[in-house]
Amino acid sequence: MSRGASSIGSGGGGTIYEYRVAALDLVGLLCGVQVPGLDVVPDAVFLQKANEFPLDDVVVLNRQGSYELAVQRQVKRTLAIVSSSGPWRKTMQQCLASLESFGDEIDADRHRLGLTASGPITGLEALRDLAASTAAQKSVADFLQELPRRGQSYHRVWKHLTQTVGDLLAESGVNAPEQEVVHRSAYRIARRLVVQTEPTEQISPRFPGLCAALQERVLHADSEVDAAGVFRMVEELAQEWGPRGGAIDAAMLRNRLRARGVALRGDPPARSAAGAGHRVELPGAERLTQAAQVQARAAHTGGSLRSDVIGELKPSDALRLEVHPAVDADTGSGALAALPPYIARPDGVDGRLRRVVAESANGSRLVMVVGGSSTGKTRACWEAVRAELPSWRIVHPLAPDRPAALLRAVQDDVLEPRTVLWLNEAQLYFLVKDSTAQVSSALQALLTDSQRGPVPGRGHHVADVLEPPGGRRGGRGRTTRRNGRRASACRSCNDHRDAFRFQCSRTGRCRGARRV
Repeated sequence: MSRGASSIGSGGGGTIYEYRVAALDLVGLLCGVQVPGLDVVPDAVFLQKANEFPLDDVVVLNRQGSYELAVQRQVKRTLAIVSSSGPWRKTMQQCLASLESFGDEIDADRHRLGLTASGPITGLEALRDLAASTAAQKSVADFLQELPRRGQSYHRVWKHLTQTVGDLLAESGVNAPEQEVVHRSAYRIARRLVVQTEPTEQISPRFPGLCAALQERVLHADSEVDAAGVFRMVEELAQEWGPRGGAIDAAMLRNRLRARGVALRGDPPARSAAGAGHRVELPGAERLTQAAQVQARAAHTGGSLRSDVIGELKPSDALRLEVHPAVDADTGSGALAALPPYIARPDGVDGRLRRVVAESANGSRLVMVVGGSSTGKTRACWEAVRAELPSWRIVHPLAPDRPAALLRAVQDDVLEPRTVLWLNEAQLYFLVKDSTAQVSSALQALLTDSQRGPVPGRGHHVADVLEPPGGRRGGRGRTTRRNGRRASACRSCNDHRDAFRFQCSRTGRCRGARRV
């Protein structure tokens, strides 16, 4: 069966934006992983259920415990945070309706209010920051006391939020609502907001990680459909089901994917004369109860901490490491392989990267590659470790969330000698609120642990593909220009960076970059 390119994975149109966003949560449901705003694994997704939930585009639920946990999500292609904006006013009206219907659940943090849009990015980021700030305060009075110490973006978003809430309360029959009532209502909304940005023309930030989960947890090894193809099918199913789908669970998704010819883990093997002795694989993650999943994560390291020998991995396994898949433009030229052929950069950065990777056998070290979006950072690291460290193992800490998975890998001695610790999207490991110091300390301890290295042939290698937030380029040290492009050099190894930023550090020796 040919592979189809997901519009989530390749950007562009083809599927209604709302259903593209829904597909991300549906794949999370299928894989048994958390979705944004829900701190546990979901067990059902509703689409367009306005008769039950005011924010109705995508509703993600977990009903396994004593209380129903939910994220009610409204999806807008664009959402300007301005009091005069029609879509913004309608969304806030829906939030007020949710307070009316689910006020106790929202105040108790059992229901959350989700907003997903593609832009404008600046306004959405300011709203997300405001939501985090209000959630950190115990009361509206504490938040208002903290507000003067915040930046102008906080004040601007809070002004539009309170003005819109006040206007809507007045329109609903509350004559000239008191400022205290307006502030209280705006605070109750803001502290439960889950704000996401999902691009319309670029790859979704969630797509690579979910593709990895599909390959690892859901798709059978013999499946002729890869993760990107499954994503496209789920998008189509979301559009087909719409509001008529009712409560969509993992079993429904598996049944429909089977009907489309997708081989899933847990399915009986295909009958053949040579396959009579085949062992049937154990059921997938979605067959486990929530308690069993928690117990399994505590007793074992979890699916995302599997350790594989690099030389035994197939090109399609790169998707688990969040390498972007090939994009099939449906040109009729036939199915593409999981990865297109790799063409080394003519400026030699691949050669320098591979030399530094090869030197990891001499001791633990950190290798960092930094650059703009879709410049090939992850693929370059994948090709480097495949070429230079084929006998080493690789661990990619990903679930239940990246910081927790990394801490578990380091602190529970999951990492054997001669292991690559793969940290894609490093800001999601090191710049997560309440985890930064702990994660940084754990990684530093790993790199300086004399029991784990540096011993020839026994070092740990840490591959770090870094996308700094806000488009700012990370790394340390000064930079200059080489042939019209930015360049820097490591004081320890004298390698320089060109085309995209390249640094390495050897424990106790490298002091960052110097001017070249």
